[in-house]
Amino acid sequence: MKTVIKRTLSGALFIAVTVGAILAGAKFSLPLFALYALFTLSEFYRIVWHGEKRPRFLEITGLVASLLFYAGSALLAYDFENLAYELHLVGLIPIIVGAILLFFVDGFYVVLSRRANPFLDWGKTILGVFYIILPFALVPQLVLSQAHQPLSFWYLLLPLVLTWVNDTGAYCVGVPFGRHRLIERVSPGKSVEGFVGGLLFSAGVGALLFWLLGWLSPLFGLVFGLVIAGVGVLGDLVESRLKRAVGIKDSGTFLPGHGGFLDRFDSLLFALPAAWLLLIV
Repeated sequence: MKTVIKRTLSGALFIAVTVGAILAGAKFSLPLFALYALFTLSEFYRIVWHGEKRPRFLEITGLVASLLFYAGSALLAYDFENLAYELHLVGLIPIIVGAILLFFVDGFYVVLSRRANPFLDWGKTILGVFYIILPFALVPQLVLSQAHQPLSFWYLLLPLVLTWVNDTGAYCVGVPFGRHRLIERVSPGKSVEGFVGGLLFSAGVGALLFWLLGWLSPLFGLVFGLVIAGVGVLGDLVESRLKRAVGIKDSGTFLPGHGGFLDRFDSLLFALPAAWLLLIV
């Protein structure tokens, strides 16, 4: 009983802080998601180097480059009034510096390294940035590129809400009715029935939200909900496969009863690019 209460309270606090920051505006949501991104990447590095000594230099350069990519994305999306268009491209500077760190500086380190397989270490560093940070770097694009529109906070809130709705629907349907395993060797707890239930919940809420917001049409909202739920499940399965590969249950201990940052954001890592493509591009 204590575990359930602790899990419920920690989950509610996490949702309250995250949603509260989004509703409060970019000055709160962007720094918060930058922290989420760095903590999630740090957990990823702990996982992929599980059971061995981590190359601190590569880990630090990966984190610094990631912060630069996130900052560059925010600068490119920010609406600098009364500035020449060329000055808007200042956001490319931190992105270029981050790329130099990842490829040239880390490449030089790999050449000089005495570790058994420095190229594998280098690959893990770069994979973490692509897998974790590039999706998170789309948060400023979702928050800032539509900041002039009313209810623009929904551009970021929608993928979050629909991801949570998908999880809830999968649990509500999968626990009582789940009979057929989805991919048992990767995630034995997931059922086909739960997967379908999550899709239906997300599609229904997506259609409802788009109707209430007056965006495009409820039909597009239904499709949007289906896509977010589908790619979200893929993100969950990818993280489950990663943890099984190294033999761990949770990515960390960030939220009691919920696991670590990567456990909380695994679905969102795939949902954010999908939301960006459908809502912005």
